Amino acid sequence: MASGNARVLVTGASGLVGGEAAALLRSTCPDATVVTLGRSASNGIVANLADAALPDLPRDVTHILHCAADTRFGRPIDEVRAINVEGTRRLLAFARTCPRLQA
Repeated sequence: MASGNARVLVTGASGLVGGEAAALLRSTCPDATVVTLGRSASNGIVANLADAALPDLPRDVTHILHCAADTRFGRPIDEVRAINVEGTRRLLAFARTCPRLQA
């Protein structure tokens, strides 16, 4: 990844895996912009894919690292599918709108 002009979207940044991934990206690619999608602002810029304040996000994203998932046990399978499967489908639909997407 050419970090100077890279804009990396990391989903699930409020979780263990996504948070560690975002931190690792920031330390190994300091010139890249890391945009995090998660439940809290503790990991940097927090985005919502439908957020009107981020109209340039699809245009600028060069990489997506999808770490979001609900891993809690004991949830009804329909809820887990709605979060994990449908969430991934929505992210893939978003990715299709990113003209600079490399990976």
